[in-house]
Amino acid sequence: MTDIVPMWHDKRGAGDPVVLLHGGLTDGRCFTGNLDGLAGTFTIYLPDRRGHGRTPDVPGPITIDLMARDTVAFLEGVVGGPARLVGYSAGGTVALYRALPNAELAVLPNPSHLLLMEHAETARTMVRTFLTTDAAPTYMPIARARQGAPNAR
Repeated sequence: MTDIVPMWHDKRGAGDPVVLLHGGLTDGRCFTGNLDGLAGTFTIYLPDRRGHGRTPDVPGPITIDLMARDTVAFLEGVVGGPARLVGYSAGGTVALYRALPNAELAVLPNPSHLLLMEHAETARTMVRTFLTTDAAPTYMPIARARQGAPNAR
């Protein structure tokens, strides 16, 4: 995978790894209001995806597939293995795209604007509950949706 872009990242806290994936046209700082509440329980990784924040842009398109491959390289090279992925907006799409073919990854459905600062305590409670609960039920709606889909893998 020579087209992988190494992502700038911040790391905080201690515990099971959680990677927070920001939305488009933002960077990891969009999670600022939630970091203290999560870093007390988890190791939080805040990568800036290609062309966002402190990660440089490269020639060519920025696609969900490329960002998902960058995320896999980040999980393997920086995190050292599977982690819970929590994504906001485009970051949620990248997390889902990455998780669908890989059952060992858990994905929190996109909590939209909640992870910004409008309802930070609600978002922290929702994310903390998700991260401390068995992840298997998360896949059930995805698996059911794909079973009846044409060309389902």
